[in-house]
Formats: sequence, C-alpha cells, structure tokens
Amino acid sequence: MENTTIISGKEIDFNLHPGAVIHANKYAEASGGWGSLPVQSTLNTEVVVRLTNGEDIRLYIRHLDLPVYNGQEVSLLAANGSVVALVDLKTRRYYYTTHNFQKKLGMDLPAIWVWIIGIALGAVIYLINNNGATWVIAPLLVWIPVLVNRWMFNSKMRKQITSYLGAG
Repeated sequence: MENTTIISGKEIDFNLHPGAVIHANKYAEASGGWGSLPVQSTLNTEVVVRLTNGEDIRLYIRHLDLPVYNGQEVSLLAANGSVVALVDLKTRRYYYTTHNFQKKLGMDLPAIWVWIIGIALGAVIYLINNNGATWVIAPLLVWIPVLVNRWMFNSKMRKQITSYLGAG
C-alpha cells in the first residue's frame, strides 16, 4: 500500500512493509554524573524486523519505550524511506519511532544554525541599542518560529499517519 501526500510543501511517500520482530532489546543509557551533576537515564529500544521479502531492518529508537517482543507480527510505516511508525498487526495499534518527524525525514534546521543566527541577531541588537538587555533574549526568540514550525509539521504528520493507517 503506497500513498503520497504533501506536508508543508514537501512531498512525502508512505509505504507499509509487513514483517515480524526477530529481535527486541530495551536498554537504558546513562548520561551526566560528571562533577555534581545528576545521572540521567534514558530508555531506548533496539528492534530488528524481518520483512516478508526476507530483508532485515534494524531500528534504533531513542527516548521511546515501544511495546515490542520477539515474534510479534508488525508492519513498518516508512515515510520517504525512513521508518516513522511500527504497526502491531494483532492489536491494530501503531507506535511512532520518533518525537521529531522533521529530523527523521532530514528536513529539520540544524540547531547550530539556529544558535548562530540568534547570536548574530543579538550582536546586531546590542550594537544598535547597547543600553538595554534585549539582545540577551534574541537567541531564544529565534527558536520560537523553529519550534512552532516543528510542532505544526509533527501535528500534520500525525494526522496524515492516522488517516493513512485508518484507511488501510
């Protein structure tokens, strides 16, 4: 089953690939702990799905705990070649493999560029009006349109995935 749609001016192709989970591993990744910083633990999921054509697809899903197990019959929902959702065929429930669809599809603006633009804007504001502290919030203000755009794109993607899987 294939479907093409346009979201935020980008053409996105959806494909379903049926298969079975042959390996499911959940593990915690610790970070922090340096100096007096607290240790943070993040749960990740590693899944290997064998498609009906015999191809094995390995997924590293960060920051998400997906209810997957060995032998589970699933379908992978791919958008432009990237797996964005896992569909449990027994329960007909689907689970996203990411929180940020733009990044997963390679359409996200890199964070370093947002900070560079924000700092440059802050420097310009400081040079124009050096008696106020408004230049300090310029880097943060640059993030607002980026976050709104990301939220809108993710919302549209979720709606499209829901309508695509509901029709199938």
